[in-house]
Amino acid sequence: MLASLASSDSDKSPKGTLDTPILPLINTLNNHPCYFTTSSCSGRISILSQPIHQTQPNKKSKGGSWLFVSYDLADPDSVISLLFPDLPTRSEPEPESKLVLSFEPLIVTVECKDLASVQSLVSTTRLAGFRESGITNANNKRVIVVICYSIRLEVPLGTTESVMVSPKFIRNLIRKMTHIFREANRCADRLDKMGVIQLIDFLILYQPLPVVDNLLAFDKATLL
Repeated sequence: MLASLASSDSDKSPKGTLDTPILPLINTLNNHPCYFTTSSCSGRISILSQPIHQTQPNKKSKGGSWLFVSYDLADPDSVISLLFPDLPTRSEPEPESKLVLSFEPLIVTVECKDLASVQSLVSTTRLAGFRESGITNANNKRVIVVICYSIRLEVPLGTTESVMVSPKFIRNLIRKMTHIFREANRCADRLDKMGVIQLIDFLILYQPLPVVDNLLAFDKATLL
């Protein structure tokens, strides 16, 4: 797993590489003996173009294509210039398509060694701000935990022939998505820092540690 992360070869995701904003967290998880990541995404801002009328009705629709996609903070001006070009860029007319601007939040799936490591990971991720984290699969062979941010957005924009919102609306929407993106990245950074301390196997102590024992004795003496 660690060798594949360090490799420059492309992976099986549409992007083909790991997302830079969450690399420290991915490395922290995969360097721990109880965890390894099976998939990850730092978040995505995209515009999906979905054909309204299929040109070949007997064939199953593929669901459209991305007109714009970013796995990092998006530039509002770039999105606006794409939706409101100064001059037509198409030489031939294309089928009209619906446009949907979406924000999909950070998500990381992690395979865990056992139930004790699951409990440790879930509690730590929730403390870091990923309140929707939890177990998605548990059987005799694998236990999978998903780390995810809860806020997602999906906004219809109109069609390729007629965008129904204004450039100002797009700018404000991209700013809102950027804010959520940054908040999710802050949670990932927090989890990365917490992981160094808290992502450890459980220890059962049958007697207090010496420093705790001394404090308890002091408290008892003062109370008496």
